[in-house]
Amino acid sequence: MLGVFSTPGWLSILAVGGTLGGVVVTQGVTAVIRRGDRRQERALDWERRVWQAKSDALTRLISACRFIKWRVQQAEADKPGDENYRRGAAIRALDLFRGRIGDEDGISEVTAYGAEPVCKALEEVLKEVRVQQGKHGASLSALGPIGDRLYRLGKEEPLEDVPGAEGQQHSEQYNDLMSQRAQVFVAIGSASNLDVDKVIRLCNHVIDVAKRDLQAGYSYTQQRAWWRRVLRR
Repeated sequence: MLGVFSTPGWLSILAVGGTLGGVVVTQGVTAVIRRGDRRQERALDWERRVWQAKSDALTRLISACRFIKWRVQQAEADKPGDENYRRGAAIRALDLFRGRIGDEDGISEVTAYGAEPVCKALEEVLKEVRVQQGKHGASLSALGPIGDRLYRLGKEEPLEDVPGAEGQQHSEQYNDLMSQRAQVFVAIGSASNLDVDKVIRLCNHVIDVAKRDLQAGYSYTQQRAWWRRVLRR
């Protein structure tokens, strides 16, 4: 009498069962791989979005610091040797700094995504902004309407394109506004002892550390240590 394991029918069942089992295992492994791929895709998408947000925040920060440097250079070209005018222009540029990086939202983004050296450098600039706004708040407020009128005047029609008497009036308005702004700059600068060169060095430092952060110059360990300190606050 033949044993069950020797019957041809049983061998057929084993062969079929083995094949089905292999299919089931293969499908299971494939499903796991697909789930892993989807998780990886989601993780990569999240990393791309975080990187883009970080890049945008740091780029605005660099642009804001370059703006301060540009306003000082412009003041030096407009009135060479007039240190009060130069100092007043630098203080006005500091006054506009927060707006250039997106106000509180922009500051929060740099704080959230930037490396520790970037956040420390930003805080140094903000500290100087607070000091100067506290000392010269009234004069800085007077510059706002002058700047708005200059902007509207330039946007309405370029000076060189305005003909005849209207062009003359346009030019006189522009020159009068520029004169008013210069007077406020000088008044602010004469009442201040701000070291403009120190501000320029600070701006250069912010630009350097932000560029380094954009180029992944800070290690993962440094970034992780920074996040731990933030979360403990």
